Amino acid sequence: MVRTNISSGDFYDMLEAKGFMTQVTSVVEAFEHLLDTDVSGECVEVGPRGGYARRAPAEYLDRESETVMELVHERSRKLHEIKS
Repeated sequence: MVRTNISSGDFYDMLEAKGFMTQVTSVVEAFEHLLDTDVSGECVEVGPRGGYARRAPAEYLDRESETVMELVHERSRKLHEIKS
């Protein structure tokens, strides 16, 4: 859990007291490390102890959700092509 404005301070304080908060610096460190790799489009989990692990993505909820994601991929693919 990373502290944001989505939840209350009391909730985050409780998580922090139990050692369950993930520091933003850990998220940034994982991101910076990934910039120096060929990893792309992968799920990464950063936890309270620091460090990170690559995770398999979750299954689609249903066929319609999968189709929507295929359409989004098709629409945005041209944004990732190298232009000469």
